[in-house]
This record gives sequence, structure tokens and C-alpha cells, in this order.
Amino acid sequence: TYMAWLSDATASPASRFHRSTGPYLLVGSSNIAGNWDDLTDGSIATPLKRTETGQAIHSTNVWTSTLANGNSEGAGGEFTCGNWTNAASTAGTGWSDSVDAAWTDIGGGVTNCTFAFPFYCFQQP
Repeated sequence: TYMAWLSDATASPASRFHRSTGPYLLVGSSNIAGNWDDLTDGSIATPLKRTETGQAIHSTNVWTSTLANGNSEGAGGEFTCGNWTNAASTAGTGWSDSVDAAWTDIGGGVTNCTFAFPFYCFQQP
């Protein structure tokens, strides 16, 4: 089972995800973080630049609307592309090349939802 690293008006990864005490691994076995606390401490060990099949991706924005601590970027579902249903809205993004907090939250505003950006997924027990 996988869950998207996306926040909306009702939930965020911090409220939905299992907080693993074991490592988070990128496809191909690169270590992302040692556990949930490490994943949400503001930095990760390697950029999340692989698809679910292990294919490398180019540097890109990634839909998240999620802060580095796993909580929603905006109160009440702001910045979530209308709970991921409205392309005429805006949402927060991360950056696939980053290993600091920008992996999930580039800061400095929101992006128009008409762009086709990927999103992160994490395996859940």
C-alpha cells in the first residue's frame, strides 16, 4: 500500500501516514531517511528523483502542499488545488533535486494547478 505525500483540507501526511521506526528507501534501495522523525526533520539523505519503477526523472516541481514536518502548508485546505480537484486553483510544491526542506516545500508562494507535476508516494505497512 502506498500513500501520496499530499495535504488537503482534512488531512496531511503527518495525520495519515504510519510513522515508521525503520528506514524510508528510494526505489533502488537508496536511503531517504532513517525513520519518520528523520524524514520530517527538515532534510533527507538523497533527492527523490525516481519513479515507482526506478526510472530517473528530471529536476521538477512536485505537488505536495506539505511542510517538511509533514503538516499541511495552508490552514483549511488552502494551496491544495481545491483538494486536488480544481485546476483553476493553486498549490504548494517541493523540488525533486532538494535534500533540504525544499524537497517538500520550496516556500515563497504557490503554483498554478494547471501544470502537470508529479507527486511523491511512500509505502505504508
